[in-house]
Amino acid sequence: MINLPLLRSADVLVLGGSTAAVEAARAIRAVGRSVFLVTPYTYLGDDICAPMRYWPSAQAPPQTPLAHAIFGENPPTEPLVSPMRVKHVCEQALLREGIDFLFGTYPVAPLRDEAGRLAGAVIANRSGFQAVRAGALIDATERTLLGRRLCEAAFADWPAGFTPVRRVVVGETPDASYGGRPLPGFFEAEGKRLMAFEWCREVELPDASPASVARVDVELRLRSWYPGQLLSSDRLGVSWPDRLQGTGHRQSEWQGVEAFPLEAIRLGEDAAYLLSPLGDVTDGVAGKLQQPCVAMELGRRLGRRVAEEATGPAGQVEVDYSGENRIEGVEVCRRDRYFRLQGATTVAFDLNRLPELGQCDVLIAGGGTGGAPAGIAAARTGARAVVVEFTSSLGGVGTEGRIATYWHGNRVGFTAEVDHGLQELGPAPEFSIEEGKWNTEWKKHWYLREAHAAGAQVWFGAMVVAVAMRGNAAAGAVVATPYDLGLVRAAALVDSTGNGDLAAAAGAETVNISKAHVAVQGSGLAPINPQRHYANTDFTFIDDTDVLDVTRAFAVARQKFRDWFDLAQLVDTRQRQQIRGEFSLDPVDFLAERDYPDTITTAQSNFDSHGFTIHPLFMAKAPDEQPIRAHVPYRCLLPRGVEGILVTGLGMSAHRDALPVVRMQADVQNQGYAAGRAAAMAAAEGLPLRDVDLAALQRHLVSVGVLAPEAAGRSDSFPLGREIVEAAVREGTDDYRGLAVIFSNPEASRPLLREAYADASAPERRLRLAYLLGLMGDGAGLATLTEELDRRDWDEGWHYTGMGQFGFSLSPVDGLLVALGRIGAAAALPTMLRKLESLGLGQAFSHYRALVLAFEAMPTKQAAPAFEAMLDDVSGQTRGEMAAMVRESPASEVDTSERNRQLKELLLARGLLACGDPHGKARAVLEAYRRDLHGHYARHAHALLGGDGADGQAPTG
Repeated sequence: MINLPLLRSADVLVLGGSTAAVEAARAIRAVGRSVFLVTPYTYLGDDICAPMRYWPSAQAPPQTPLAHAIFGENPPTEPLVSPMRVKHVCEQALLREGIDFLFGTYPVAPLRDEAGRLAGAVIANRSGFQAVRAGALIDATERTLLGRRLCEAAFADWPAGFTPVRRVVVGETPDASYGGRPLPGFFEAEGKRLMAFEWCREVELPDASPASVARVDVELRLRSWYPGQLLSSDRLGVSWPDRLQGTGHRQSEWQGVEAFPLEAIRLGEDAAYLLSPLGDVTDGVAGKLQQPCVAMELGRRLGRRVAEEATGPAGQVEVDYSGENRIEGVEVCRRDRYFRLQGATTVAFDLNRLPELGQCDVLIAGGGTGGAPAGIAAARTGARAVVVEFTSSLGGVGTEGRIATYWHGNRVGFTAEVDHGLQELGPAPEFSIEEGKWNTEWKKHWYLREAHAAGAQVWFGAMVVAVAMRGNAAAGAVVATPYDLGLVRAAALVDSTGNGDLAAAAGAETVNISKAHVAVQGSGLAPINPQRHYANTDFTFIDDTDVLDVTRAFAVARQKFRDWFDLAQLVDTRQRQQIRGEFSLDPVDFLAERDYPDTITTAQSNFDSHGFTIHPLFMAKAPDEQPIRAHVPYRCLLPRGVEGILVTGLGMSAHRDALPVVRMQADVQNQGYAAGRAAAMAAAEGLPLRDVDLAALQRHLVSVGVLAPEAAGRSDSFPLGREIVEAAVREGTDDYRGLAVIFSNPEASRPLLREAYADASAPERRLRLAYLLGLMGDGAGLATLTEELDRRDWDEGWHYTGMGQFGFSLSPVDGLLVALGRIGAAAALPTMLRKLESLGLGQAFSHYRALVLAFEAMPTKQAAPAFEAMLDDVSGQTRGEMAAMVRESPASEVDTSERNRQLKELLLARGLLACGDPHGKARAVLEAYRRDLHGHYARHAHALLGGDGADGQAPTG
């Protein structure tokens, strides 16, 4: 049992983001009723874009304002409208009307009031489960998922026989043997014509279960692929045969939208309707309703009807459990909490009342950079593996995210197999293994082909939203799909969400932005031109755990890149929520060349940090561009206190400043392969993941080239001996290895540094040793540091930099301030205050950050006036309303100006809060940031304000 936080109250809840749903929402809003829309996709207009229905029928021309905005007054047959146009037009239509919406959100169950009337719905997304109260409901999802739970018996049974399915592929003209039917018209991208081909088949589909649909979907994807393919439909087009029945209002033939009986799409006696071809209609009428322009007309008409019937949101509500489902033997739970909704009104929900969808040996959550290799590795052992992937392809940032090149990484083992496999697909002169570049469509296809050949199931458009626990061990997960939602039992789970979603749901301790810092690597979303396979952006920060932030990011990006062909479905984040594992990889570990007994991969990269670092070692020596190798132990994948889950990729246990070295695609691919193999071994032997035979695992990894023989079976080389520390203090205070040795054992290093400081005669040597001691909180060199800081004027400083950030993110003067603050001696305050008061306004971000770090360590009310003045100078950067954020976003795809302003305001408020905040200015700014749509800012402000007292009202959007 969990308590669902109340996310929204509205007159009408619209489930699904089709063009018809958008028109219905606009019609409801036009008469003054409130409406809230959620969709499982990362975009609106899914009825056109997901199955690729870009061909408006000549018999059904545009009639509504939205249809005209999408297709024009007289839709041409060529060129066809782009996906971006459809999605952007739909978003702008809702934003202009002030209609809130959420992406990546699935319907779960109805809510009812005390009188038994429909009163809203339970929804699920990456942030967990929430309740939405509403007086009326429109279900525009592809399968009418909530409608079936409202009146399951009213839908026809699945018929025996064959079901028509459809898939569309777009690209260069194939050879004559290609089996797809050419479609009229063409897409145009950068002056080049792209042809479309339709694959229509009659298939044996025994039911509409996720597993059955996935099987047909994957087989048709593989059959329809060809080397010239540049894009394809996100979802299988299916003429669903199990429609609503028995309403008494079925038309025998289509007579137009105005004559269509709305009772034929009413769901029972409630103010609830479906908005899809699944109503009580004949095959001919269903075909008409599949035409987008007809559907938009119907949506507008239905919206007006529902607005009249809506009674307004109810008060007390409870979940309406459909059927007699009861999951036994495990506790289905979601133990993490969505920080924005702490303190909100709640509704009790028993997750053990959900249905079951099946079982497997290994369940992989996420089919990206680590998840696709994990699924292939697990299935190759003979394990029954299911890969659950939210987007429409495998491969993650390197395919769906369009970062189709290796920056660094150890390109051995499974990664080498991938690279050679792509080369064998055919000649591609513009891509080469040597340069580490690839064709995104080829890599998607290779992963899917290998997964299918190994026997893995792949479920696209699906997301893990809860976990089944047996004691402290995970035994399965709840999967939300476009076709159903329910439990998949599993003997072992691999969390390749890159975000630790599964582990967090199981109650594992996680690391995210907190009150300690707001240092996060830059994020972006890739604009798509089908002929360009590489697009790397960095213009914002995105919290993958925060459904509001993710929705904001997609809407902002579509406005920013509105003139492109399309936008990727995957957020390209470089830092996400992480687990606290059995071991946490620290920069000192790999800079000191640490060995482990349980190494599973060896990563390789430079410090591509996309932001500022926080580790004291990098305040002593700047990250640079030289590649570094890092052994990754198996224990980094094991969440502390939770059994049955391995966590790969960005979600692994590591210091945030270690991530730039271990997050390269080549290394995550190998790590995912190792995790999949380990999970399959545990499932086959009935063992906990902690008890897997590591020697056997390492032998296999060596045999396939993932692991070098010399890296296997080593003893831990830490703790380092005294003589090594002595040598580092004597000779290594200016190099990475020496500093890593020093910072790896501060207790042993401090007395040696103090001795060296006392003996040093050269001023530069004394200052260096005093600085290192200060960073460790030791005041032996206090006098040297204060004298040096008093002697220096403010230097140039560092402005926030995302893409291409190497080198120090603190200036020399900044570093001296931080060191003095860490010492915490009252004797340093006069020097620190003089520096604060001499800074002036409009300065570099690093100066503000250094002052905040220093005065947080030694807060004083004397610093408050200067912080107030600086805060006043940069105030007004928070944004809690999506339309404004979309409208005001800078055009640059690597913008840092916005983040510089926001980070300054947030950090100065934090410094002022630490120094007493005499007039409440800091608290007011932080309260505003707590409601900001940027998830990391909101989380940081929430933590600084104590994490209590949130009113449960999420920002608009």
